[in-house]
Amino acid sequence: MRKRIKDKNGFTYTLADDGMYYPKITLPEEMNFDIGRFGRMRGQYLKENKNNYFNTLLISGKLNQYLYDVNIECENMIETVSERMIIRLGITEQMKEADHMKWVGVTNNIRLQAEKFAIKELIFS
Repeated sequence: MRKRIKDKNGFTYTLADDGMYYPKITLPEEMNFDIGRFGRMRGQYLKENKNNYFNTLLISGKLNQYLYDVNIECENMIETVSERMIIRLGITEQMKEADHMKWVGVTNNIRLQAEKFAIKELIFS
């Protein structure tokens, strides 16, 4: 048996150890970029819970772009929610100067809450 075969449409198939031929699928060069932490989380969620949608995106070559967009949207949401919570809670630069450790604790807590919200809304939905 040949290790590689090419069909009439130009697709290349490689012989695996199990005796089956699998297509060689690669992303176009412009689609190969870092999807980020939240994109990886969304990809894992889709793979485990919405496999048909995951496979549709993968086969169409749109998975990386989709996960990259989710990552950007999630980061933007975290930033927006954090800023709004800081304003709502009255966290100021004066607080930062007066008690820096308290300010760090409060802002870290706000960021964590914003992340939880964004993950719930954009990753696990």
